[in-house]
Amino acid sequence: DLVRPAPDAKFKRWRPAMVPKNENVRLACLKSLKILDTRREDVFDNILWLATSICDAEMGAISFVDKNRQWFKAHRGLGVSETSRDSAFCSHTILQPDKITLIKDTFKDERFAQNPLVLGGPKIRFYAGVPIGITVELKTMYVGTLCVISSEPKDLQDSQKIALHYLANLCRGALIFRRNELENHGFVHDVEDITEEIIKLDSEYSKNQRNKRHKSNSISQSTSSSISCGSSE
Repeated sequence: DLVRPAPDAKFKRWRPAMVPKNENVRLACLKSLKILDTRREDVFDNILWLATSICDAEMGAISFVDKNRQWFKAHRGLGVSETSRDSAFCSHTILQPDKITLIKDTFKDERFAQNPLVLGGPKIRFYAGVPIGITVELKTMYVGTLCVISSEPKDLQDSQKIALHYLANLCRGALIFRRNELENHGFVHDVEDITEEIIKLDSEYSKNQRNKRHKSNSISQSTSSSISCGSSE
């Protein structure tokens, strides 16, 4: 079982996540990245913007799960920079290695229906998150997540799920870059290569959207022409 008992007897449909078995090592890995409470960075903001845009979600975050809180390196539409760990959806996500945690409707999920972030705050009804892992001595430590959120129930298409996994891998790449920079130089340079990859993906996504609209318009015009020809006969 990956959940703990409800912290309040009045809210039985709120089940915080269990603490990972490797928690001490995981926290040490997170601390070594020196990313908590740092300034915003374009690479993470751009990844999150693209994730929420592709998934058609008005909210989202790149979250790091600390000992008693989740802290947002990037966030959109949430209005806060951190929440308690007990209420964090992302605390559940880091327990599911390489899998997407998909909650189509929080009201129908016994773990989240009475979560404070559902009943108040951003009033979360939909959540999809992918864990972000860092390899330490051949073992992967899941330190955070990339997630998209909505105040309305919804689902994701397969292509959106694939994109979310891909973007989470870009987050992982940014963290590996950060770790290498800290080990080699003691500070972090700009993540230019990853930012270029994001710009490339954004361009491809925009191009695909334009092609879809063009195809849709062509079909509509063709249909209208056929109808007109039929009427004139």
